[in-house]
Amino acid sequence: MTKREVEIVCGSCYHVFNSAINGTKVFQQQAHYERFVRLIRYYRKNMFWKYARFECLKTYSPEIVLSQTNAEKLVDVIAYCIMPDHFHIILKQVLDGGVSKFMAKITNAYAKFFNRIKKKNGPVWSGRYRCSKIETEKEFLCISRHLHMEPVFAGLVKKPEQYEYSSFREYINRVKNDDTKICSFDGYVNIEPKEYATFVKDTDNYIKTFDTISRLIFENCLIPQTRRI
Repeated sequence: MTKREVEIVCGSCYHVFNSAINGTKVFQQQAHYERFVRLIRYYRKNMFWKYARFECLKTYSPEIVLSQTNAEKLVDVIAYCIMPDHFHIILKQVLDGGVSKFMAKITNAYAKFFNRIKKKNGPVWSGRYRCSKIETEKEFLCISRHLHMEPVFAGLVKKPEQYEYSSFREYINRVKNDDTKICSFDGYVNIEPKEYATFVKDTDNYIKTFDTISRLIFENCLIPQTRRI
């Protein structure tokens, strides 16, 4: 059977996710999560240096370097959530091939980091990432709610704002001109922070729309189309 693929085009928004091989918990402690968050922030742009070299900078703050670099932007990160054995990110492609390049950079960089600290070799991820195109604002709201509530449903926290490794705090504490901010969700979230928080935490509505959410997040997730030169 031919594998179904999704074409990734500039200007469109996609939900992407990948999971660890055999359900391994590849994010086991705070330092692991923080490393992956930094990789997401760093590789939004087509950076010349590998992150491992970049983090050794002593003279300048990494945030200042990132804000002043003229490297081309690959993607806009719209939302994300990092779980112990998998991750979700909502992306908008800015540069042709940007999503594929971004995903390759963050997953390869983290795999090398994880294998180094665990003193092992071999694959860390279960395979290529999966993605689905987000067509409407309603689809975006449904998927972003799932991302932000997943740590609650998994029993990691009681409230989504307690979880440090998702974008929910950025959504409800919107600060402009913040160099530590990762997400660019202007134009996607057209409701006030308090209203968005209420929507996300409405578990009754979430349950009613679970079939739709499941279809959007899992059934419609395909492998990205291989670019042909």
